[in-house]
Amino acid sequence: MPVQWVNRPHLDFRGFAGQISSGKVTVGDAVTVYPSGLTSHIKEIVTFDGNLAHAQAGQSVTLTLTDEIDVSRGDVFCTGNQQVRVAHQFLSTLLWMAETPLVPGKTYWIKTRAKLMTGTIKKPEFKLNINQLTQEQTETLSLNEIGDCYVDVDQDIPFEPYTKNTHLGSYIIIDKETNNTVGMGLIQRATSIKNWAERHVEQRQKYWQNGH
Repeated sequence: MPVQWVNRPHLDFRGFAGQISSGKVTVGDAVTVYPSGLTSHIKEIVTFDGNLAHAQAGQSVTLTLTDEIDVSRGDVFCTGNQQVRVAHQFLSTLLWMAETPLVPGKTYWIKTRAKLMTGTIKKPEFKLNINQLTQEQTETLSLNEIGDCYVDVDQDIPFEPYTKNTHLGSYIIIDKETNNTVGMGLIQRATSIKNWAERHVEQRQKYWQNGH
C-alpha cells in the first residue's frame, strides 16, 4: 500500500492512509516500510465506517502501527514475505504527450504515487513504429511517440515492474518550467540498485583529496 497521507489529527493518533494496491492486510500482521526497510506490526485498520479486522486490494484505509517509526508520504507498506525492490535508475517505456519534444539530459519532475522527485531522461534507445511494430533509431520523442529510455531519479523509490504491479510500476513526467504533464512512463526493470549512501560515497571519491 503506497502511503498517500500521514494522518495526525492529535498527539494520540498517527495513521497512514492509502489504497491497498495488491494482497491483503490483517490486524497484527508484520509490516515493512520501503524504502527505509523499517519494520513494525499493524495495530489498527481504520475506516470512516469503523475499524476492520482485515482489508484487501482496492480498499482505501488508514493503518496504524504498534511502533513509532519514520514513515513519509510516498512510502510503501508490505506485509509478511511480500517485498518490493528499491532503486533510482530504470529502463522505462515512455509515451510522450507534449508538442514540445523530449530533451535528453533535461531535468523533469517525476511523480510516482504521492512522491514528487526530479529526474533526467537519457536519449531513447529506440522509438516504436506503431504501424509496422518495428524499432527505429531516434534522438528524441515527439508528440504521441513511444520509446524505451533510461531514467535516473534523485531518490531511492520502491517499485515493481509495471507488468507485475501497475501502481508501483508507473509514473508521470512534468515539465518544471511549464508545470505541464508531458509524458508517462512504465518501469520495465532497475538498472542500478545502489542506495543513496553508496552513490554519495562514490561521487565524493571522484573529487575528494586527502590532506596532510
